[in-house]
Amino acid sequence: MASKKLTIGADRFLALEWANYAYELFISMGDQATVRDSLRMYLEDQIEGKESSRKTAIQLNRLWLTSEDSCDSLRKMTLSFPNTPSIMPSPIFHLGLAINIFPIYKQCVLVVGTLAKIMDSVTNKAIVDRVMERFPSPTSIPRAVGRVLQTLKDWGFIDLLQNRVTIKEIHVVDPDLVNWYILALLKANSQSEITLQELENCPFKLGVNFLHLRKAINQSSDLFLSRSYQGYEVIRRKQMTLE
Repeated sequence: MASKKLTIGADRFLALEWANYAYELFISMGDQATVRDSLRMYLEDQIEGKESSRKTAIQLNRLWLTSEDSCDSLRKMTLSFPNTPSIMPSPIFHLGLAINIFPIYKQCVLVVGTLAKIMDSVTNKAIVDRVMERFPSPTSIPRAVGRVLQTLKDWGFIDLLQNRVTIKEIHVVDPDLVNWYILALLKANSQSEITLQELENCPFKLGVNFLHLRKAINQSSDLFLSRSYQGYEVIRRKQMTLE
């Protein structure tokens, strides 16, 4: 069954530099109209064509510069992270938000993450064909998928070579960042809990590996470990704060 039509025009390349700038505007805690104006003027200097910069600004506004969606709690949680070059959690933040906000990103990451479990590299065509099954406007999907893959490459999650996608491994050590991304994954899956095995195989992680996972969960104020009736270890949310 096809999902609802794309209503956000998610067909723009979102360079890491631009997404980072939107994130910096978000953490500046400025007036929403002011920061959106700042982003618009910044992108007009970065992107050729007023219409292209306008559409890119719309998507970056949706990613970071709004409080009118269900991701506001996830965004606000990032304010507690140190904003230093040595930490650089922003690509993880962008990805966690993108899979929750943009249907095309969610489907692309789902397809790439799923196919990468069974093959070393995935063709662009295979990704387009799978994603196209989920949307009712097939003519717009190849271009949109191409832009998403280009974005994921720039964010550092995949490599693109000769129309093939390879996932890059990323090791996340910071327990707070582990906690944040697990919350983003749960939200993307509309879940309040996930087994350790399901988390290990979750396609939305791409190549993100959580180091010292148990330690991160034990330190978390949002998550805890328990066992299911079947005996599986399960990560559960303590509070339903991200609905």
